[in-house]
Amino acid sequence: MVYGYVRVSSAHQSKDSQMNLISRYCVDHKLGIDEWITLEVSTRKSVRKRKITELLDHLEQGDIV
Repeated sequence: MVYGYVRVSSAHQSKDSQMNLISRYCVDHKLGIDEWITLEVSTRKSVRKRKITELLDHLEQGDIV
């Protein structure tokens, strides 16, 4: 599976612009995003609250983030 992970942690970041950049990269490299994990949270939050653990729990050998 191919996962797109987007985390917005400040007012001058945009979830849509990050998703756009990742999507363009995937098109250029002939990849398709199977699942998006998006989150708007401060970098001061714990790893668990940033959904990194959720992402890592989904990963299997051969997956791409």
